[in-house]
Amino acid sequence: MGYSHDEIREMLPDYLDGRLEREAIDEIKAHLDGCAQCREEASLISELRDIGVPDPGDLFWNTLPQRISRSAVDSRRKRGLFGWFLRPVPVMVSFLLILTVTFSYILLRPEDTGDVDALFEDPLAYSSIEVNDITEGDILYLLAQEIGSEDLEIYVEGYDPYSYHMDIASLSSTELEGLFEALEEQIKGG
Repeated sequence: MGYSHDEIREMLPDYLDGRLEREAIDEIKAHLDGCAQCREEASLISELRDIGVPDPGDLFWNTLPQRISRSAVDSRRKRGLFGWFLRPVPVMVSFLLILTVTFSYILLRPEDTGDVDALFEDPLAYSSIEVNDITEGDILYLLAQEIGSEDLEIYVEGYDPYSYHMDIASLSSTELEGLFEALEEQIKGG
């Protein structure tokens, strides 16, 4: 099959365990006969597998947490004065960033638009039209703008129950659309 030198070195552990196909084993044997470096590595791997790792004992396991803790404290001490100097820097940068954003908002915010926040639309709000000082043309214009919205309500002070205001207000959305289309045709037709 023609394995390269590096591929054979990677396959040495599997070769020593006998986990390769017969063709690969034969090729690795042939390579080991001619390559001293791979032969030495194969013998080293087999020697390391034969060596048992001794248990370090209870003393090692009991003192391990203290040694880790001591090592962490020593590494903090090695940072020295420069390490302590860098800690306030992120805090100061964060503080200055918050301060900058706050002042930018105060200086650049839009003029007050009243009680309603421009980004928040109250789901319980409704559209109301004051009809005391408007003409019939104004009503038609406002109705043309409001057609299609479900929250159209008209409040009239001292209304006559048989006025055109109440007739228009009592129309359904389909009837209002028809009225709007008829008025558009009348305006376009002259």
